[in-house]
Amino acid sequence: MVVCKRLLSRLLLSLLQLNTHIHSTSNLCTDGKKFTWRPTSDIAAPVHARNTEMTEYEFTHITAVYKTDSTVTFATSSKTECISIASNWAEGEEKWKGEKEYHKTGFIGQGFTKQAIYCWFEDCDMALTQIILGGVTVKTM
Repeated sequence: MVVCKRLLSRLLLSLLQLNTHIHSTSNLCTDGKKFTWRPTSDIAAPVHARNTEMTEYEFTHITAVYKTDSTVTFATSSKTECISIASNWAEGEEKWKGEKEYHKTGFIGQGFTKQAIYCWFEDCDMALTQIILGGVTVKTM
């Protein structure tokens, strides 16, 4: 399960707005005393972890299910979705290889079998992993 800080921030903001509505419609407790909590209006909008240029790509989910009888079935989603991928991830990869500062780019890091690229999906910060074959990156974008 991926915990999305942005989603949690929005949920908290929604709860605060709901609480504000409850307070504005009835600011008395059951014992007749007024609420002492007052909502603030200076709650900052949630921001993404990295401030880098993003490029949007549309895609359709295709799910493959492998069964124990060796059959594979594919299910294609009926809706098109959008993912935003950091535009400068290749620049960050070069900086990483040269042991230079790369944290302000969309390149997150690289291991033995894959590399991670910064992306947004459903308005959440995520890492898109890309397979590395024989030490050579397979570029599909």
